[in-house]
Amino acid sequence: MASSAVIVGAGLGGLATAVRLAAQGWRVRVFDKNSEPGGRMSTVRVGNFTWDCGPTLIMMPEVLRELWAAAGRRLDDDVELMRMDPHYRVVFGGRRHLDLTGDLPRMVANVEALEPGGGAGYLTFLSAAERLMGRTRGPIIERTFRGPRDVTRPDVLRALLRARPRATVASMVAEHFRSDALRHAFSFQTLYLGTRPDATPGAYVMIPFVEAALGVWYPMGGVHRIALAMAGLAEKLGAEIHLETPVSEIVTERGRAAGVVLAEGQRVAADVVVANADWGYTQRELLRAGERVGRRDWGASGVLFLLAVRGRLEGPHHQFLLAGDFRGNLDDIFQRRRLPADPSIYVSRPTATDPSLAPAGTELLYVLVPTPTLESGVDWDAELPAFRERVFARLAQAGFADLSGRIVAETTLTPETFGRRYNLSHGSAFGLAATLLQSGPFRPTIRSRRYAGLYHVGASVHPGGGVPIVTTAGRMVAEAIVHDHATRRMPASRPAAAVADEHLWSSSPSS
Repeated sequence: MASSAVIVGAGLGGLATAVRLAAQGWRVRVFDKNSEPGGRMSTVRVGNFTWDCGPTLIMMPEVLRELWAAAGRRLDDDVELMRMDPHYRVVFGGRRHLDLTGDLPRMVANVEALEPGGGAGYLTFLSAAERLMGRTRGPIIERTFRGPRDVTRPDVLRALLRARPRATVASMVAEHFRSDALRHAFSFQTLYLGTRPDATPGAYVMIPFVEAALGVWYPMGGVHRIALAMAGLAEKLGAEIHLETPVSEIVTERGRAAGVVLAEGQRVAADVVVANADWGYTQRELLRAGERVGRRDWGASGVLFLLAVRGRLEGPHHQFLLAGDFRGNLDDIFQRRRLPADPSIYVSRPTATDPSLAPAGTELLYVLVPTPTLESGVDWDAELPAFRERVFARLAQAGFADLSGRIVAETTLTPETFGRRYNLSHGSAFGLAATLLQSGPFRPTIRSRRYAGLYHVGASVHPGGGVPIVTTAGRMVAEAIVHDHATRRMPASRPAAAVADEHLWSSSPSS
């Protein structure tokens, strides 16, 4: 009889795990409370318009290609990826901007135009980021930790020290650029990990390096195409995906996960359980005795305005409009915990690349503004109208004039929406903050620290958030499950110490 796994949640981590296990002959059943797969990589529909409401761009597509290859398939047969050029535009204050591109000579010229001598600084920055990525990817990111005590292992400690633990993204970027504009352009990306640049470990400068080296991509038909394709791949391999089927409890017996109870009362037994639900929600709501959650630091959230407008819009597919007072913007979000007076705004115009996403004569806009979480106490209903006015005024300043008069469909998602829709702790759209003491061995572990046979995957679990990282985590979870299950079934004559000392992770890159 095939070994069995139940996966709670059909987010990317759960789906990637399902593909890996099903490809190895496991019986896999996935349960999700929502009506479509993908977790936060989902959609919102209003009338004739459909928007992605999660990730809007793809990095490191090689990670997805490797997942499909592990199943004996080709990603390109299921998803058409278009390379973005420019990757995106960063706008500073008014309309002064930097276009980021993978064309190195053009990129150096773009940087030089903003800061004389900055072109050389950009090259040294890429070199430093590449070295740091090489020091962290195998030894830290793709390593399966067992918890904070792993820091005492010499090899782990050596890897962490080589990753410059005292440096932050902001301090590392400042080593290569003099101007605030360029320092912000190569550090603001941490906002989409839920943290501020001066509180995020320096190793995360790998993000702009990966963009430069491997590009930024967009799947035709919308980013949700990836989730649909991944779910389809899992089903072709024999996995069962049950949507609109909430799980009310993860069953544990004698210190081991034994299955789940569905909201309708049915118990589903399994050899292992994978929790792809938000880690905090899993501990508080799905386990009778979960790990302690209260002292964790949750990342920022956001307000997402989804708009359909009449007529043609101008500009690139992706734009980041940075606040004129960027530090004040960060302080509003993370210290004062209020809706920012001077917001930073991410704008995606998917119809710039794929006009088929909207009816003729209309375009789609995705407008995401980083904000505090529900812990802030913001009265979202009361404060949202005035906040919308501030956001639209900044959009007009950046060239999106008279949006309000052209809107034909609109909806807004707040941290309250994210919390309800995805069971996210405090409505944090990005999960646990990527701070030093919540990264690597300090982050919640793939293997449950309390129950055998229970595994975690998702943005709040090691190695962290983002499409390629969570997809990689699916591989790491599947490897840990197969290893642990084989070990459990080994003859008792094998020395227990030899099993306990094993750590399994792939040292080969996924891309």
